[in-house]
Amino acid sequence: SAMCLVESEAGKKLIGDVKKNVPITKASLGVLQIQVPTAKFIAKKFKRLKFVRKLSNYQLVNKLVTDVKFSALIAAHYLVWLRNTRKNYYHAISGYNGGYRNWRYYSRIKRKLRIIKKYVRM
Repeated sequence: SAMCLVESEAGKKLIGDVKKNVPITKASLGVLQIQVPTAKFIAKKFKRLKFVRKLSNYQLVNKLVTDVKFSALIAAHYLVWLRNTRKNYYHAISGYNGGYRNWRYYSRIKRKLRIIKKYVRM
């Protein structure tokens, strides 16, 4: 997906936002760069993600880094929540990157979508 290409360069960078002396539970993790607090927040919003609430922070770190399907599941639910709580697509996509208005991030997503559309026929 375009978000995967932007967030982790399609899996090249699985751990982001790591700074010295900061625990890994504060990092953006996996192919879709989800933070542990975000995963926990979204798990509270969707009954289908109830199982996520039972995971420890370190179990979540492991799943986000090693399980692409799990990361995609969390990210998809997060995007649905953002789209349902923001007034439009632009604000929802901006929200994925931690803001309300982020034209630079939104533009990067749109560029990657155009690239993907060249290779995927519908």
